[in-house]
Amino acid sequence: MTYSESGGFHAKVSAKYLDSFKDSYADLGFSLTRSGDWFDLKCDSGTFKSHPPQYMHTYVHKMFGSIPSLHLVKPLSSESRYSQMAITYMLSYILGMLSRYFPTHWIALLSGEKGDEVWPAIHATQRYVYQSFPELVIEFIHDKLDTPSTASE
Repeated sequence: MTYSESGGFHAKVSAKYLDSFKDSYADLGFSLTRSGDWFDLKCDSGTFKSHPPQYMHTYVHKMFGSIPSLHLVKPLSSESRYSQMAITYMLSYILGMLSRYFPTHWIALLSGEKGDEVWPAIHATQRYVYQSFPELVIEFIHDKLDTPSTASE
């Protein structure tokens, strides 16, 4: 992945992951060229500044003992940009609302009575939040503590 004012943005992205939402980036002005199992994703610096790509670390892999890796993900339709910590918090909030305000449905999901088709996704989300959210918060705190203060005293 590279970026410069004159050359713009260039990234080589796995077609396996990008294929399902490549049109989202094409609509934003990115050019995509497929080369085997990879896409070359390019744009000029103006497009990059107005529509920067949305990245996500794969803390999911860390749950299985491997190193997290950086992935390009589909941008939100509202063109809002949220950090991974914010997205993880939103997932946690949704799960909390489901369990608190719809306890009958939550218990039914846990016991396998109904909604079995959504349980694997909910369970994976629950495991992801449990594993990654504390680490994201700790990383955020460490980054803030390591950054020198710029406020005048």
